[in-house]
Amino acid sequence: MRRIFAILLFTAFCCLPAFAQYQKIKPNFTVEGWYASLTNGDRDGASLVNADKNHYPQINFLLGFQSKPGAKNEAIAEALNYPVYGVGVGWEKFSSMGFNYSDSRLSDMFNFFGFFEGSIYKTKMFSFGLTLRLGVGLTFDTYNVETNPHNVHFGGPLSLYVGGGPQIKFRPTKQLELAANAFIWHHSNGHTWTPNIGINQRGIGLSARYSLEEPYNKNVKKGTHLHDFKSGMKWDVFTHVGMHSYKSEWFAYNQFVPEKELKQPSFANWSRVGIGFSGQHRYCLLCSTGLEVDMTYMWGMDQLEKSDRVLYGDDAVDKSKGYNPLMITAGAVHEFYYGNVSAYLGIGAYVLHKVGIYEDSSWMYEKIGMRFYVPNWNNIFIGWNILARNFTEADHFEFQLGIRL
Repeated sequence: MRRIFAILLFTAFCCLPAFAQYQKIKPNFTVEGWYASLTNGDRDGASLVNADKNHYPQINFLLGFQSKPGAKNEAIAEALNYPVYGVGVGWEKFSSMGFNYSDSRLSDMFNFFGFFEGSIYKTKMFSFGLTLRLGVGLTFDTYNVETNPHNVHFGGPLSLYVGGGPQIKFRPTKQLELAANAFIWHHSNGHTWTPNIGINQRGIGLSARYSLEEPYNKNVKKGTHLHDFKSGMKWDVFTHVGMHSYKSEWFAYNQFVPEKELKQPSFANWSRVGIGFSGQHRYCLLCSTGLEVDMTYMWGMDQLEKSDRVLYGDDAVDKSKGYNPLMITAGAVHEFYYGNVSAYLGIGAYVLHKVGIYEDSSWMYEKIGMRFYVPNWNNIFIGWNILARNFTEADHFEFQLGIRL
């Protein structure tokens, strides 16, 4: 039940960009067909998928809306050449790939996402631009030490789905639009279940879109509505609750403990809570940049130390940096805005991060997330973040609640 609730909650939140900007505009409908493949290779020993048979088909269905002159947030819509946004569902046929082990496999992935399409240049018949997608993926046949032991890509059924890329559109009629797309995307559970190598993908696709009203396809001269923007410093205070798991638990017990009854199907999450402060300068209509400090308390340090002792021995653990449940980070942040919704990015360093041996893999962190500023609630925002290390490995996932002062 908890996982079902998390799936519904996370999916609804990822769809907020579409619902928050809906302005009683008639929708458009899109169907996409993709030829996709994996790009992981043999990273971290993930040799489940045969390198010569790592391609598969994908189908997506999208429901979208195009912003237009006269709508709310017109200044931002104008600055982005009147983008298209909406929600979508997709099916990736992972089961059609070839696998190197008879006792392990990947099952099909089902994606639920919000999307955003902005045009760099457009004419009456052609346009070129970029699209971004963010949501959740759901797969059912995950890692199990007995029935699916080599599927180290997914330790749990729920994963973050994020991707994007360029697209070229052609409009043969006023309401029909054809497009060619080239995307890269990624699935990861944010280290809330272990194992969690995740999957990196790439693909090319064709799509057809039908709009119930003629889209606004003029190339916009920007600047008409920029007087709506006010620059200045923005100060945020926020708290967050998160989830994480330790890879060392999985390696210590499932890789080094021979007794089958002691092995576990996967290792779920430990909790964490924290508080943070940031100051950003809103210097343009779409962006703000500044600094952030964050303090987090993490549970599970005793278990982490036990796992390290299994992996490295008592002497190595006794000589390590130690195990401290308090983590402090500091770094730079950048925010992109579209109305009440923003994308939140960060990069910085661990000021205090004593997590023993195995988990101490980097001195720096990266952050990606979203915020929704609740209308008429005195600048209160809700959001989520994923913290990563070395641009490749997720550290944890967190929900956020804060206020902009």
